[in-house]
Amino acid sequence: MQHDMGENWSIYFKTFYENVFDDLGVKAEFDYTDKSLIIKLHDVPDHTLYPK
Repeated sequence: MQHDMGENWSIYFKTFYENVFDDLGVKAEFDYTDKSLIIKLHDVPDHTLYPK
């Protein structure tokens, strides 16, 4: 995700998405720079792809 808003926003987005994916039960790795956030998803449960 590219945003060009600075490192503080990268940290904010990282924290936000860590909580979202944790709530969904999805394992995720995060890397960030001052202009982007990289999210790598692992073992995504079926219920997150096809909610009932």
